[in-house]
Amino acid sequence: MKVQQKEAARSLREQGKSLGEISKGLGVSKSSVSIWCRDIKLTDKQMMELKSRRANPFNGAEANKNKAKKLRSIWRSEGYKRAVYDEFFKLICCLYWGEGDKRRNIFSIANSDSDMICLIYRWLVREVERSRITLRVQYHKENLIEESDIVKWWSDRVRNIRVLSTSCRLSRASQKKGIGKLPYGTATIYVCSTELVQKVFGGIDFIREYNSNG
Repeated sequence: MKVQQKEAARSLREQGKSLGEISKGLGVSKSSVSIWCRDIKLTDKQMMELKSRRANPFNGAEANKNKAKKLRSIWRSEGYKRAVYDEFFKLICCLYWGEGDKRRNIFSIANSDSDMICLIYRWLVREVERSRITLRVQYHKENLIEESDIVKWWSDRVRNIRVLSTSCRLSRASQKKGIGKLPYGTATIYVCSTELVQKVFGGIDFIREYNSNG
């Protein structure tokens, strides 16, 4: 979760958002955002815009809020229309409806099946730059497989994608029976993009409405 929030924070900072705006939007502390983004330098134009918003905090914040809401509505509408004719997009929306993260600014879906992750990846490379797509792997320590072997296993199956991070967890007693069933853990594939996830939400709206009227 922290890794995804950090990626989102850096992306928003590069767009010229203030630390406070990022903190509030992602639901994390301002100090964390400051540490994550301390190496990002804003342009002179971005600095002037920030100063302008500080001078008129209510008007600036309200305008940005309305602008963001309008954009989300536009993207969601585009996704709704696309689901009418794009079968691959519709399939992704169905999968995301059941398995995806429901935050409004991050496209994120987790699964232990590498074929599923590959399917999502093949769609994503059509939508965004390949470099923006990342993979995070979570595995059980009790499986006794080296982390490097786990990373290689996923990298061999989902080619041309970088494994951004891994995390090892100890299982509670109630989870011990599941050890060994997923020796290479679960992978989460994600992209920080409000536009992308809102279009998927729009596609889900279409599927839900179609199902209700069917």
